[in-house]
Amino acid sequence: MEKFWYWLIFGMILLISEFFIPGFVIFFFGVAACLVSVVTYCAPELGIAWEILIFAVSSVLLLVLSRRYFPGVFKGRNVICEVDPDLDDVSGQFATAITEINSDREGKVEFRGSLWNAVSGESIATGERVRIISRKNITLIVEKNR
Repeated sequence: MEKFWYWLIFGMILLISEFFIPGFVIFFFGVAACLVSVVTYCAPELGIAWEILIFAVSSVLLLVLSRRYFPGVFKGRNVICEVDPDLDDVSGQFATAITEINSDREGKVEFRGSLWNAVSGESIATGERVRIISRKNITLIVEKNR
């Protein structure tokens, strides 16, 4: 078997393995190996030292250039959750009971478009408007709106 086949098979194995190994780096080694396969097909008299050098240089160049011109591929998307400074003082504001709430069962309320856990010392029916007394972590302490 001619040596360009070895580089081509090696390149294909690397390209396929990219589907199973995260990181999107092995892909460039696979492309470089396929490139060396083309070079050795066109110039079969090249020695193994030159082939390895071409493989190493092209791998690094492909990786560096792609990171420069396609940075979005290599950077994850960071979602920054901004905390509403007004959430520290929610007492006196109003919400709507989404589930039944009573003294022995926590329920859910809708407040500012989000669902919150809620507790109360009195029974509150689903759909009732409630007043927020305070907030403890992610749970609102509520009472019936009087």
